[in-house]
Parts: sequence; structure tokens; C-alpha cells
Amino acid sequence: MGSGQVRVARIRVTIALAGALTGAVYGGLCATLVAAPRGAVLRVATVSGAALLGVIVAYLSARLVGRRLQGVAAALLVVAGGVLTPLAAPIHWPGLLGPALAGLGAGVLTIVAPLLARELAANSRHQVAGSTGFGLPLGLGTTQLVAVAAVAVELPVERLVWPTIGALALLVGILLATLPESPVWLATHRTMERSYAAMVRLFGTLEASIELDWVLMARDMAAEERRLRWRDLRLPGMKRTVTAGAVLALVREAPLGLAALVLVPAVAGELASPRAATVALLVLGLTATGVGVTTALHRFRGFGFARLIAGLALALVGLSLMTLATHVHGGGALVLVLVATLGLAVAQFVLVTPAARGSVEPLVPPWLVRAHTTSTHVLAAAARVICLTAPAALVATRGPATTAMVATLVEIVVLIVLTAALPQALHRTA
Repeated sequence: MGSGQVRVARIRVTIALAGALTGAVYGGLCATLVAAPRGAVLRVATVSGAALLGVIVAYLSARLVGRRLQGVAAALLVVAGGVLTPLAAPIHWPGLLGPALAGLGAGVLTIVAPLLARELAANSRHQVAGSTGFGLPLGLGTTQLVAVAAVAVELPVERLVWPTIGALALLVGILLATLPESPVWLATHRTMERSYAAMVRLFGTLEASIELDWVLMARDMAAEERRLRWRDLRLPGMKRTVTAGAVLALVREAPLGLAALVLVPAVAGELASPRAATVALLVLGLTATGVGVTTALHRFRGFGFARLIAGLALALVGLSLMTLATHVHGGGALVLVLVATLGLAVAQFVLVTPAARGSVEPLVPPWLVRAHTTSTHVLAAAARVICLTAPAALVATRGPATTAMVATLVEIVVLIVLTAALPQALHRTA
């Protein structure tokens, strides 16, 4: 393995850990719901709302602040959140400061990590582009395993989970700080000399000369970028492409995504016992971690309409089993919930997310790619606020039976809307 490959591997590990940190923050919500399912709605809303704000802040500050500084600042916010969150109860207003900081940092990383993946290794971007994808389930699963360990040693779950998230954030911040600034950002906002120096530091003189061509092309494309305007929708196929991106962003979040996975252990605890919630945490942790490792070893890429439909159908089966579990007592309910957990994790991370990620970008004009990508991230974060907070509120006020039933009905609507409204233009990217 050459020095350039070693450095690309280093970038890939750093970006993957940044993605894992985002997943770990939402995994911390899962632990919160298990510890206090009826008092954690505000914390869920705070984390998801702060993540939406973080996405917007990252976009607005992207031209003023370098990618590395954004990433390090985001990691430090999560460190602060990991330290402060266990110190106060979920229902107390001071206890929302830690989750707000963690959610804000996770939202910033949602934008910064993919940008770093593309810009730090422009010539090798295909090797690092999928790193954030497998990092998220890996972080989510690892957090659940830490929660199970806390139960096993009879420690409060939050007292072990959130400091672990803070430690991971500190590691991510250190790794990001050791990377050079994005050569593309330096070429666009500073000077080519500083950009080339960053590439030499990262790849060496010979490979930096090869990367230089890609950086110049990325700089020229960045100079042509502009905001998405209403009149841009008049471009041939642009309106359908934007609609397709919005539909796919919503499909990834409602309701089979993180919302269902975060709520499954809480539902298991409500249906059976606290021990059932622990078993559900273990199954979710092992499944999500296994999916993350499998995705890292075998990248799932390319849009497949059939794969997307299969993922939604599998999620519908999982939610239906969860609904059925609300009418079954004893061990049968736990078995149904665990099977539903397995199905939801596979549907989200193996089928739906890889099939939908980036599938409409080839149809977007080059000068609108970044604007379209950012708007998709904002829409997905906004959908996540609703898809996390509403079910958490339902669990707290109406119980798991109503929550599972509503989630199943919403999933049916999503499946119908997708098959009826997804533009035919997507088939050209299959």
C-alpha cells in the first residue's frame, strides 16, 4: 500500500468516525427513551431541532469558515453535550443544554463530513464517499451495546452512554484537527499556493500534482455554483428532479428510519418489561453494528427502484409486527418486537439509504448540485424533527400500541406516494 493509499485510508477512517458520531448522538436518544420514556420528549425534540439548526449553520458558514474548523468545532460541541447531558434529568430545562449542543454538532457534521470526503481526496473521492454511510449505523449500534453494558454492571444508562459519545467526539475532533484544510476551500477562498501546500502535506509532491487537476476543476465548478431559485425549476427536468430529491429525503426519514429504530427499545420496555428493553437494545446494537461493518466491506451503491420498494415493504412488515406485538402478551410480544427491529435495521441501512443516496444528483445541472444537496439535507433534517418528536410524544401520551399503529399507517402512505409520485426520471440513474 503506497503512501497515498495510506492517507486516503486515514481520511476514510476519520470521515467514518464522524458519521459514527452522528449515529451515536441519535443512539443516545434511544438510551434516554429507555431510561425515561415518558419524560424524554423534550430531549428528543431538542436534539433533532438542534441538528436542523446545525445543518443550516454549516451551510451559511461554509464560505466563511474552513471545513476543518467547522468539523473540529462541531466535535467539541458534541464533547460538551456528552459531558453535560448526564448531569441533569431529561425533564428539567437545564438538562436540555447538553442535548442541544450535541444535536447542533451532529447537524454540522452532517454537512461537513461529506464535503471533507469529497474535497480532501478529490481524485479518490469514490473511495471515501460512502464512509459516512456505514459510520452512522456503526455509531448507532455501538451506543446501544454500551447501554447494554451499563445495564449489566447496574449503572445508569445515561451516565455511561453520553460520556462515551463525548469521548468519541473528542477522538473525531483530534483526527479532524490533524488533517489539513480542504484544498478546494483554500483554492476557492484563499490562494492556490496554500491549497497546493495542503495537498503536498496530505499526499506528497508527486500525488499532489495529480490531485491538483481535480482541485482546479472543483474550484471552477464552485465558482459557477449559485443558489437554487424558482426560475431554475423551469429548466428541462429540473422540477421533477427537485421533487424526486424531496420525496427520497422524506422516504429516508419517515417513519422507518432513525425514528423507528430509536423507539423500538422503548416500545419493548412498555410492552413487556425493562429486561425486554435491554434485550431489544442488544439486538438493535448487534444488528446496526453488523450492518455498518458489512456496508464498510461491501459498498452498496447505485439507485435501484426495486431495492427502494423492497426496503419500504420490509419496513412495513416490521412495523406491522410491532403493531401485532401490542396485542400479544409475554414472550411472544418480545419476539415480535425483536424481529421487527431486525427488519427495520436491514430495511433502513441496507436497502433504502444506499438506494436513495445521491441518486438524483446526475440529473442536476453542475452549478446547482451543491444547492440541491444542501436543500435535501435541510429537508431531511426537518423531516427528522417531526419523525422523531411525534412518535416519542405518542409513546409518552398514548402508549406503544397507538404509536405502532400510526407508524404503520404512515408507512403505507409513504409507500403509496413513492410508487405513484416518484418521477420516471429516476429510472435513468439505475
